Amino acid sequence: MTIAQRNNFNTPIAAIWTPKRIVAAAGTGEIHEAGKLFFMMAGAFDAHAGIAAALGNDGSFKKRVASAVEAIEEGLTAAAQSMQDSAPDDFKKYVAGKNALDLIIFGISDGETALAHIGFKTKKRGKDVVLQPEQKFYPNPATNIMSIEVLTLGASNSAIEAFRKGTTGQQALVYPEQALQKFMQLAETGEGGESVKLTTDGATRQPL
Repeated sequence: MTIAQRNNFNTPIAAIWTPKRIVAAAGTGEIHEAGKLFFMMAGAFDAHAGIAAALGNDGSFKKRVASAVEAIEEGLTAAAQSMQDSAPDDFKKYVAGKNALDLIIFGISDGETALAHIGFKTKKRGKDVVLQPEQKFYPNPATNIMSIEVLTLGASNSAIEAFRKGTTGQQALVYPEQALQKFMQLAETGEGGESVKLTTDGATRQPL
């Protein structure tokens, strides 16, 4: 599968969650829908076609997520390698040591809200580019998420960095609602922003 390189690399995803709520923001992002699941991407590459096709298949939430990872992994690695070979300066600035692609997938699975975050971490072995998928699933034994709200807020790298400098992990853990509000204040809605809120009653999608 051929995967295209984005023209705009500045599309970070940041997320913070409370015991009952997740909010994520992606600069210039778009919330896609496939097989009654939703997903959004950030990074140097665009793989939405392959992800959508894989998520449209039958199976459990984790099985469909695994299918999406498998569907794009080879093409994504080839795209990253091509970028390293043809535009090494861009590769070094935007991809090296970072996630070539961040992917958030969420929906209702077996009557419960579920969310997965997959980061395709970039590593180099000599002249070869290697991607290492890192996956986290929620809820897990340490969480009890009742709802998920995903926003395209236009969060820039500088806004995310400002949040990280002003809020420690411990503060976010002890005072999640305050950290959540601070994060949302730093992000900008921008034109074309939208929200998808998902509960066990279903999904509500609306422009901001």
